[in-house]
Amino acid sequence: MAPKGPYKLCTVNTVPERAKLVVGRFIENVKEAYIIIHVENASSTFCLVTSRNWRPSGHSYLALEPKLISLPG
Repeated sequence: MAPKGPYKLCTVNTVPERAKLVVGRFIENVKEAYIIIHVENASSTFCLVTSRNWRPSGHSYLALEPKLISLPG
């Protein structure tokens, strides 16, 4: 079966080299099932989240209940 994706990944880590290393290992481990592109690393926890399918109701949910999103499988 063809890998799902591509998924773009943005990390938050104060040590960009560490983020690159950890994400590189993760991408390598899931490459048969998913296509993941490490787009960027932010050095602070302030993140902007956006989507083509964004709805106003999603803004308050995101601000109140941030969650870790993990890939199935």
